[in-house]
Amino acid sequence: MCRILPALFLASIFLMAGCLGGETPIPDDFYGDDIYPAVAVEPFELVNQDNIPINSSVYEDKVVVVVFMFTRCPDV
Repeated sequence: MCRILPALFLASIFLMAGCLGGETPIPDDFYGDDIYPAVAVEPFELVNQDNIPINSSVYEDKVVVVVFMFTRCPDV
């Protein structure tokens, strides 16, 4: 019984610390520029990973993120 009380006390301290830890608000920082009005994309055609041509009409009225990057660099 003597070992159980300190363990319960410690467990309750940790539980209270965990429950009270969410009080600090997270700042709503935005680093960037708002683009308004939205910029329309010119019609395009690309080749996907299966070597099938895909054009901009497939993504009409959808949000699309396009990234052009290298997966390896033979010069380094």
